[in-house]
Amino acid sequence: MARISKAEQAKIRDRIIVVAKDKFQTIGYDETSTKNIAKEVGIAEGTLFNYFESKNDLFLEIFSDEFITVSEVDEHDLMMTDNVTEMLVGHIEKAVRVMMKLPRVILGELAYASIKMAKKNPKRFRRFIDLDFHYIKQLELFLDKLVDNRIILEVDTKELSELLYSVFMFEFIMYAYDHNLEKEDMMKNAKTKIEILMKGYIQGGIR
Repeated sequence: MARISKAEQAKIRDRIIVVAKDKFQTIGYDETSTKNIAKEVGIAEGTLFNYFESKNDLFLEIFSDEFITVSEVDEHDLMMTDNVTEMLVGHIEKAVRVMMKLPRVILGELAYASIKMAKKNPKRFRRFIDLDFHYIKQLELFLDKLVDNRIILEVDTKELSELLYSVFMFEFIMYAYDHNLEKEDMMKNAKTKIEILMKGYIQGGIR
């Protein structure tokens, strides 16, 4: 890498991210090339690889960081409705709200890119997967609040949180790959399955 200041290096890196993100979102992963990114940034393609190992690495650097903001347990969520299923679906949706803002085509490509990353950069992949565990832990804490407030019966909230998250993620994956499925359909399907799953755990008088 040419002898330039750290500030200049940071500026170039930020510019690469801005240009690449725009291209990924507008023309997609496959149509975006590191050569075109470098050209628009005003650097040689080889220089780009001093900042990012590959296009895949660049893609994940941009979009995996989008997921860092996650939802913590909010007491106010318990007061929004007397429908337990709506509480749970609302809480999960809030937790993954950042993912829902990404273009659908990016969601599918992100899944594909993460599989490639598992072999080439296991440390980064682990960081990516840790976000799922964080979402599940937050859901477990939310279920603990529901138990404490006698909204649902005593239950193994760790196991239930894993089951609920699995249901939601299945519907989310279907949404990412089936372009005929709208977000509203995804949420409706998730709610129906979660409602079935929660039967038997609901305190009397609460749906």
